[in-house]
Amino acid sequence: MNKIFKSATFVCASDFSPAARRAFFATVRLARAVGGRVHLLHVNDEERTLFAHGSADVVDFMVGVAAKRTEALASWEAEAGEWGVPVRIANVSGEAAAGILRYAASVNAGVIAMGLSGAGASH
Repeated sequence: MNKIFKSATFVCASDFSPAARRAFFATVRLARAVGGRVHLLHVNDEERTLFAHGSADVVDFMVGVAAKRTEALASWEAEAGEWGVPVRIANVSGEAAAGILRYAASVNAGVIAMGLSGAGASH
């Protein structure tokens, strides 16, 4: 254990926005500096509503979204690997805030990071 953080396990929640990408790589740099590891997390909150719709078009759309999500997460993981930082990809379903907190607790995270975008975000 390092002297700065209670746990050198970092959770970075991503919505795939440019702000989330910046937050992820800032988290990777910090984890590298303290010998930590990063969990790259996406909460699938949209699936609760859209899959319930049940139409074939919506289901096909969501399958495509899931494939793009997997591709993006793997790409970020590979880039972080070049820095020598272990990254674990995680997907959970549910409401975003609750999913992030539940996952962070499950891995004993010392830090939760995320980028802000959209209304109310400060840059």
